[in-house]
Amino acid sequence: MRVGIDIFIIFGSPRSGTTLLSTLLSANNYIHIPDETDFIVPLAFILNRIEDEAIGKSLISRMIVSSKRFSCSLGQSLSVNEVINIVWKSDYKLDSILSNLFNASAKNNGAMIGGDKSPNDLLNIRVLEETGLGSESIKIIHIVRDIRDVILSLKNVDWDVDWKDNIETFFPRMWCDSNLYLNQLYSKSEQKYTLIKYEDLLHEPHHILHQLTDFLGVPFDENMLEKSTRAQKYLNVSHHENVSKDIMKTRAYAWKENITQDMLDVIDKQASEAINFFGYRN
Repeated sequence: MRVGIDIFIIFGSPRSGTTLLSTLLSANNYIHIPDETDFIVPLAFILNRIEDEAIGKSLISRMIVSSKRFSCSLGQSLSVNEVINIVWKSDYKLDSILSNLFNASAKNNGAMIGGDKSPNDLLNIRVLEETGLGSESIKIIHIVRDIRDVILSLKNVDWDVDWKDNIETFFPRMWCDSNLYLNQLYSKSEQKYTLIKYEDLLHEPHHILHQLTDFLGVPFDENMLEKSTRAQKYLNVSHHENVSKDIMKTRAYAWKENITQDMLDVIDKQASEAINFFGYRN
């Protein structure tokens, strides 16, 4: 099965604006992004580990339709049988399977181009790159947010997890390494990769969205800037409740008034290279 038109993937660390960006882009009638998926990294590992195509496709098709988030994401626009048929007709490659799945999802929603976002994917760039992320048919939108604001946001979410209390002791180095690695892999290809800063999106949404629609090859749509068209499904989700509100410029650099010097020192020790590289040394 021939790989279709370009698709795109939004990469960014957790609490870096991937959800805001995906909802802004999804408000464009030419773009469709399902709710956060959870199968791309497992798909890459199967392709990387299973050489037998028949066995691999059987595992992949069952994995996708059985994944925890299928029914609320890709399953909203593709049936179980459609997914299975697409996987079996695709080449046994990451770009072919993803392109055909997300193009079909976009088509079923009347859109021209399909995309995906998951903040978990950034931490697995190596296996994605080894299995075909570098293909010309997959465009990459990379969103970066100041790690100091990322840490504050992670500590404030209402997730019942143990790591929140000491996340500043380990997460900044993961943020640093994964964002630098993605940038260094693909930044030389302007047709494939574009980098935006979360802070710029908040302060210049019209400009940034024009930049992104040009990158994706679709017309700009003013609906992207209308809060009434954005992600009403997140209204009762506390850690995404701001998505459907007016874009909040105050979310940028909030760390300057809400972080201790001890925490700043711990973060800087781990992430100074990326803080400098992405222009956050201020």
